[in-house]
Amino acid sequence: MDIDHFAAINETHGENNGDRVLKEVGRIFKNTMRINDLVARIGADSFAMLLPETNFAGAQIVAGKLRNTLSGTKIRSGSRSIQVSASFGIASSSKTTTKPGDLLKFAEKALKQARKRGGNQIA
Repeated sequence: MDIDHFAAINETHGENNGDRVLKEVGRIFKNTMRINDLVARIGADSFAMLLPETNFAGAQIVAGKLRNTLSGTKIRSGSRSIQVSASFGIASSSKTTTKPGDLLKFAEKALKQARKRGGNQIA
């Protein structure tokens, strides 16, 4: 998952507000994800999620809930608000793809497609 337009948020609203966006995204993860799910920040605006015992359809449901919650989130910045959205790329293990590095590579490829379609998407 990537936060859409995160660099622009930092540039327009300042890094302190960018940090507030990250904290809110973290709060949403904490309130949405199951106890056995794992979320890790892997870049400035990028997160990886491991959803054990979840098939592809289940991962789409989780991503949909997160996308809907995030796209409804606004962070106050003085008299303005920051609209948050995110793009998701999903990969699922199979008989031929079980290595974490391969799964991350496939998820990143799907994420690139979601961003290419304008963001706030799941691919």
